[in-house]
Formats: sequence, structure tokens, C-alpha cells
Amino acid sequence: WNGGIGKTRLSLEICDYLKSEFQDGIAFVSMATITNATEVMPVLTAALDIKEAPGRTFVNGVAALISDKKALLVLDNLEHVISAAEEIADLVSKCPNLKILCTSRTPLKIKTEQEYALRPLLLPSKTNNSELMEYPAIELFVNRAVQVNMDFKLTPENADSVIKICRRLDGLPLALELAAARIRILPPDKLLERLSRALDVLTTGSKDLPERHQTLRSTIEWSYSLLEKLEQQLFRRLSVFSGGFTLEAVEAVCYLSEDDAFLAIDELESLVNKGLVENLDGGRRFILLQTINDFANEKLLEAGETTLLTQKHSTYFLEFAKNLENGIMNPEQLKWMALGNAEDSNVQIALDHLLVNAKNGSEMDRESGLTICGALWIYWHIRGKHESAKTYINSFFQASDDQKPSLGKCKALLCLSVATSLLGEFKDSKDHALQHHEMAQQLGDKMEIAKSGFSVAFGYLNFDPIEAKKFSDETIARFEKLNIDFWIGLALWESGVVNLVNGDLNMAKERYTKSLEYADKTKDNETKGGSLSGLAMIEVVGGNLDQAIDLYQKSLLTFEAVGDRPEEARVLSEMSWVYLAQKNTRAARKYTLNSIQAHQEVGSMRGVGIAMYALAAIEAEEGRPNRAIEIAAAAERFANQEGVVVEFGLNNEGKVYLEKAKSELSTLEIETAEKLGKTLSLNEVLQLAEDYAFMIV
Repeated sequence: WNGGIGKTRLSLEICDYLKSEFQDGIAFVSMATITNATEVMPVLTAALDIKEAPGRTFVNGVAALISDKKALLVLDNLEHVISAAEEIADLVSKCPNLKILCTSRTPLKIKTEQEYALRPLLLPSKTNNSELMEYPAIELFVNRAVQVNMDFKLTPENADSVIKICRRLDGLPLALELAAARIRILPPDKLLERLSRALDVLTTGSKDLPERHQTLRSTIEWSYSLLEKLEQQLFRRLSVFSGGFTLEAVEAVCYLSEDDAFLAIDELESLVNKGLVENLDGGRRFILLQTINDFANEKLLEAGETTLLTQKHSTYFLEFAKNLENGIMNPEQLKWMALGNAEDSNVQIALDHLLVNAKNGSEMDRESGLTICGALWIYWHIRGKHESAKTYINSFFQASDDQKPSLGKCKALLCLSVATSLLGEFKDSKDHALQHHEMAQQLGDKMEIAKSGFSVAFGYLNFDPIEAKKFSDETIARFEKLNIDFWIGLALWESGVVNLVNGDLNMAKERYTKSLEYADKTKDNETKGGSLSGLAMIEVVGGNLDQAIDLYQKSLLTFEAVGDRPEEARVLSEMSWVYLAQKNTRAARKYTLNSIQAHQEVGSMRGVGIAMYALAAIEAEEGRPNRAIEIAAAAERFANQEGVVVEFGLNNEGKVYLEKAKSELSTLEIETAEKLGKTLSLNEVLQLAEDYAFMIV
């Protein structure tokens, strides 16, 4: 339905395809140039060469010609004269075998109408797809690019840029054609750089297109000009959202004053009908395609409404973040994680806006930004967004010299402590936790004091496990007094980790088991997955490897349900060591490779390196000491890089296996293998591992 979606071209293709079905004729009539609905029937009669007759209406004249013939009538571009719908309905009722195909950005809304919504062209979901030309968006772009530049080819070198271009333009056919026209003078990577200004870049189209289709801007402007005033008002205001929006968000954000007369549900429905807003997920969510959003945002700036809209947007998503934290800590955790994923871009936009204001001296917006970050701590943890958490929180803290205790600062310090711990910055994590603890005590907030004990216990875990145990025990007692089941379960899980590190397996098992009871009660998949994997570790230490595998499998399913990919990566890695202990190198290799893939997905080369040690151990176990040393050297290099990693203790870096491998080699062979390993890329290491995987029976 959008301008440039290909309605006219599709209708012409339909005419050609169905010509044998309509022996009595097919007529294609464009309404693009008329300006009034009263002109529709006169234009149609003129196109069909129907003569005027005294006392006969235009509809009756057309009906007299067509009568009961089996014919197809195409009325193209009706959106600006849609009030002619009543006459079209009258014509349909008088011609029983007539089929009418109307192209429009809004439906006619007559009884006999059957709507077929056109969507943007299909795009590939991954950049490394080897069958890219099977995707219509890629095919159209490449074919049009070849028309203007005969030397252009889709190659492995430019495929990533071509895919990103097509995604940036949402698969809109007109936008793709206009972009492809630029391949005459710009290679794909340079064109991609300029597409941040898409409406300005896509300005040259084929001269045989209608004038309004020769630039993307004029195409969207055409649609915009057909909107009523209130529709235009809502349309431009929707551009404040990023990644989509709900009706509730529209109602909360897009009303700027009591003078706003529109009803969001009515105007939004109209914008959907006119193809300017996409309806997602059965009406639960909506989105403006990126190029259309760019245009709407220009109109928002012209109207002078941007500042107030962004403020309302930030206020709405501050409340959303608070509700998200509360929702994840309650039985509807999976539902709220899905909502968090859907609104991730909007929350980021809100934080960006608040950060700009904070840097310009707004302490209120600084506090709001820190409050959002604090509320997102568990969502960001599950999603593995620790680098984002660290960057935003540090930026808000650096925006002002004001260090007075506040609830927003307190909450953000918990999030920062968790984030830096998972990034391997353990000293920073401990320091942030101690800051959190001190500030919570200054505020006298019982909830924050209890939470700070949780972060301090983790902070001490890598430095003073005894001190960690003291804080962990105090934390459990505090949350039991507050009677908050989610936090009791989480604190018990932490105590299980602390006791495991301290070597008290019985207490660790007791804590994990009790934590599971609370996790089941609150339907907390995150804590449940952690406790199950903790119990699995205890079974490994006790030599009960089959029981450990069973617990790990349950843990893995739980983390998959909540979407915690970093924890999945950890569990997969730990399972590989258990299988290796069982001498099952085939399974060990499978789980190691899956762990490496999971760490790649969360962008953690450190995690890739840590998981890679198991590949070295597998090589040693299978009698390839040279390869074991090479991969271990590569693993060490990757493990020293940055990235989110969850580490709780089973990865021993394969020291026993590597010592065995070294004992089978000379000093020169070891040095040669280590030197070679330090030069291996990740793909080369994976290729080595996969080559041998196919040799195993």
C-alpha cells in the first residue's frame, strides 16, 4: 500500500497474467492525474470510449457497455479520489461478471471488496547467506544496478553492503530502484554511507515513471498530502518512536495538549489503511518503515514539536523501564522479557535524549536516565547488554560533578557492578558494589541496602570469598525480612555460588535447592537456570557425571526460554568438559562448538577463547598433541580480549590435558606449535576442529 510499493506494476503484471481468463476484455485506467472523485466515472467512460446519452449516468453508461460480460477493469491510484467508492460499488452490482482491481493506499470500504495488502520485498535475515538472489529485494536491487552499470556484480566482497542497503530501505521497491540508480557512480559501500540521508540521496529515478515516483521524497510527500490535518499531526508525531510502538504508547506520548482532538485508535487505523503505518503482530504493535519515518521526522521538526515529544517519550519509557523490572521479577517474566525486547530501541532513544539533557545541565534528566539504567539491570543482564549498561551509566555519572546520594544513582550502581563483573572487570565491579552499599546506607533505604549486599558479595567473590559469604548471608536475612520472594531466591542462588567457591558443597547444594523452590514459585527462569547448573557442578565434583548432564540439560532449556544467551554459552561450555571427562569427545566437540557460536552471537571474543580451551583438550585426548598446543595458544589470545562471559568454575583451561600433550612433544615442537597457534584466526581454528569432527565414528 505504501507509495513505491509496486501497486501499479503488480496490477499490470496481473493484467498480462490473466488475459486468457477474461476473453471479453481487460481495461487499465489510471486515476493518477485527476483531482476530484467526481472525475472518476467520466475518465473511465472516456477510456472505454462510451458516448454520453441524455438522461444516462456515467455508471449506467459503463454498465450498459459491460453488461454481463466477463471482463477485468483495473482502476489505478484511487487513494486521492476514494470517495468514488459508492459509484464503483454501484457498477459492481450492475455487472455480475465484472471484476474490478483497484490500487490504492487506502481501502474503498465497500461490501464486495477483498483487500490484498502489499508488503515490502522479502529480505535475507543473515548477511552470510549464499543464495541472496533468491530474495526479491536483493534481486531487484542487483538487476536495476546492472541496468545502470553493466560492470556491477553481486560478490562476496560487496554482499554485506548490498544487504544493509536493502534493509535500510525496508525492501521498498521504489527506494531500491532509486538506490540502485546511484550504483552508476557509487559502489555499494559508499552508497551505504550516504543512506543516513536517504531522502536526499534517492532523488534520481527513471524518466518514464510518474513525476511523483522519480524521487522517494516526492512519493512519500504525495501520500502525506492526501492525509487529513489530524492524520498528518499523528503521522509526524509517530516518528518519535524507534523500532515500533503500541497503541498505549501512542496515546501516552502523542497528545501534546488539550487542543489535540484526534482519537489515536481512529487516526492510527486510518494511517494503517493508507499504508503509511505497518501493522505488526495482529495489531498489538505498529511501525513506520525507516524511509517513511525519516520523512515524518522532518515534518515533526518543521512543526516545532520535537522537544516536547521527546520529553513525553522519555517520561513514558522511564515508567516502562520500572514496570519491566517489576514484571521480570514476577511470574510473567517471559512475557515481560518479550516486551523488553520489543521496546529495546525506544528505551535506547529515551536514554540518548536524557543523556543529552544531562550533559546540558539537567539534573532531573540525569536522575531519570540513571533510574532507567538501574531498572534495566536484570533485563540487560539476561540480554547480555553489559557493555551498553556500562557505557550509559558511566556517561550519566560523568555528565555532572554532583555526587549527592540519590535513589537513581544507587540503582544504577547495582547495574554497573553486575555489568563490569560480567565483562571481567572484577576490581571495578567490587568498587561499584561498595559505592552502592555506602550510598544505600546514606539514604537509609532498606531495599537498596539489601540489594547492595547482593552486589558486594559478588564483588568480593574473586578477592575474598570469606567476606563474600558474610555479605551473602546478610543479604538473605535482609530479603527474608522484606519478604520478597524473587530476591530471596536470587540471594539463595548467590549463596550457592559463594559456598561452592568456598568448598562447602553441602551448604551450596542446600542453598541451590532452596533457591529452586523460590524460582519455581515466582516462575523465575533466570534464577532457576543458575541453580540447576550450580547443582550440576556439584554432581560433577562428586563424580556423578550422568546426573550432571541431566541437570545441565534442564538448565539449558530454562535459559533458552528466558533468552539468556551468555548463560547458555556458559552451560554449553561446562557440558563439553563433562562429556570430555566421560571420554565422549564427539559430544564434547559438539557442545564446545555450540558454546563458541553462542559467544560469537553475544559478541564476546573473550568467551570464544575460554570455550576454545576445550577444543585444545579434545585434540589432546584424541592423540593430536601438536593441534592441542596450537589451539590452546589461539585460545589464550582470544581469552585475553574483551567480551561478556559468565564464569562460575568448571572451565579449568584443560591444564591436565595440555600437560599430557606437552609431555609427548619436544621443546622445539611445543614452541613451534605455540608460535603457529598465536597466528590462527577463529575460522582457522574452527576449520581444524570441524575437519576432525567428520573423522569421528
